[in-house]
Amino acid sequence: MAGAVQRRYNGVGAIIMLVVGVIALILVLHIIFVLFGANSANSIVSTDADWARHLAAWFDGLFNTANGKWNTVLNYGIATIVYLVVGRLLAGLLERV
Repeated sequence: MAGAVQRRYNGVGAIIMLVVGVIALILVLHIIFVLFGANSANSIVSTDADWARHLAAWFDGLFNTANGKWNTVLNYGIATIVYLVVGRLLAGLLERV
């Protein structure tokens, strides 16, 4: 019984890390699209920007430099790091339970 419970939590931890990985991918793609000047009228770029804006809402405007691209790297980069760290901590906590 204990093995089944342990496997379930490992599965939940894996799901958490998968979700966090997808969130991080969306945010990193947004950073890349902004840095390389991707066409914002493109449906992939605009959809990614919409998702990224919602996912990083708490971090939007955290840093305001003179360079808009640098703002994106800082704000969305910090959001990505926070998601990864919190996700890993939560997954690790569930693995230990």
